[in-house]
Amino acid sequence: MTLSVSILINNYNYARYLGEAIDSALAQTVPACEVIVVDDGSTDNSRDVIAGYGNSIRSIIQDNRGQAGAYNAGFRESKGDLVLFLDADDIIDSDFVEQISKAWKPGAAKLHIPMRVLASRPVDGLSDIVPSQHLSSGYLLDEILRFGFYTSSPGSGNVYSREVLNKILPMREGAFFAADTVTIYLSALYGQVLAVSRPLGTYRMHGDNHTGTGIANSKNIRRSLQNDMDRMEILKSGFMNLGIVFDGRCINRDFRHLKMRISSLRLDPDKHPFEEDRKLRLALSGINAVARTNRISILRRIYFSFWFLLMAFVPNRLVHFLVTIGCCPAARPRILMEMYRMRRS
Repeated sequence: MTLSVSILINNYNYARYLGEAIDSALAQTVPACEVIVVDDGSTDNSRDVIAGYGNSIRSIIQDNRGQAGAYNAGFRESKGDLVLFLDADDIIDSDFVEQISKAWKPGAAKLHIPMRVLASRPVDGLSDIVPSQHLSSGYLLDEILRFGFYTSSPGSGNVYSREVLNKILPMREGAFFAADTVTIYLSALYGQVLAVSRPLGTYRMHGDNHTGTGIANSKNIRRSLQNDMDRMEILKSGFMNLGIVFDGRCINRDFRHLKMRISSLRLDPDKHPFEEDRKLRLALSGINAVARTNRISILRRIYFSFWFLLMAFVPNRLVHFLVTIGCCPAARPRILMEMYRMRRS
């Protein structure tokens, strides 16, 4: 049976990119059953861009309700068996629908792909693929219970089963966290996650979303920690619906979270949100978490183990440098980035 695919583009003040996103959705070798653009209260000329496409797309124009509101509105009006939430600043390849239709398996909850990175300005050392790690795949319930995390593509790189989305949408609106955190993590509780190794889209880095490019400060890191804690609450609610007890303390086994935590403590201890934290304890926990983390290379294990150890003992004047090379991939030594690219290829 042929599965239909809905492409739902969520937009807020991205008129400068929106046309490219819509064009990529309409230029599929196997057409989507519908392209729906949800404009979430834009104040730029986004609505003029949308109007220019006439009847080739469906549009939903609403007051600003946040990304969660855009997801809810688009999904409510869609009909496809599979659903892609495409951010208005991203692009999909012309054979995206064709390839994900071929790769889809009955009973899957979602399928994700790596995405090429398009940066608004050159950033030396920035990975050309996101995520830089191999995508998780299979039945991930145990991995999520253990770490509260799995390696996923950004929002535009995920295609979901309508049957699964019916279990998790509509989502709560007005929350701080990004809408794709809800769909990415809760969908994985309901079935197999499929992964395609070939990039089939482009993730645009610009302005506020220009992550991993050398900007490491205590404010951004505390925001990342808050995102982690929000994810724990989302997962707790999702597991509760399945009758499974979820211990949010599993996040202390996620070395990515521990990186941010020790960075926050060293950069700005007065505003660090976890009063019980101590440098050496976090460093040892980080080293232990690195050793137990799957899907990272030996080189990365050595790199981050040494990094955690240094973070416990270096003088304050060196902390910002260490945080930058630990939390911002583009700032890491070029040889490490080149060796990782060789391993990936």
